[in-house]
Amino acid sequence: MKTPTERMLERLPVEVRKHLSEDVHTQYVIRAERKLMKMGYKIYSYDDLPREVKDRLGGSPDVCAEKNGEWVFVEVSITRPPHVEKYLKAGKVILILPIETGEAVEVWGEKELST
Repeated sequence: MKTPTERMLERLPVEVRKHLSEDVHTQYVIRAERKLMKMGYKIYSYDDLPREVKDRLGGSPDVCAEKNGEWVFVEVSITRPPHVEKYLKAGKVILILPIETGEAVEVWGEKELST
């Protein structure tokens, strides 16, 4: 089954589709959509979100998904903070974000996207 991003790419002109399908950000979005779909989530385009959900967001996440009333919003970042690879080899890495709490935040890497 194709993801919403893959279906969107199919509707684009060939030259645009080729460029976007090779884009690293687009590849990660598709991989995140596939994983969420395998986990039983329904993927929504921003335009198809219910009004009450869209009103709370104030922006357009890369992926919007819902399962049993639980909403998940994915932001894909393809830039790695400096030196993270060295830190990962030496031990655990904690990413600090300017948010109130990390309680409802997960970090996915290559391994998590492959399962």
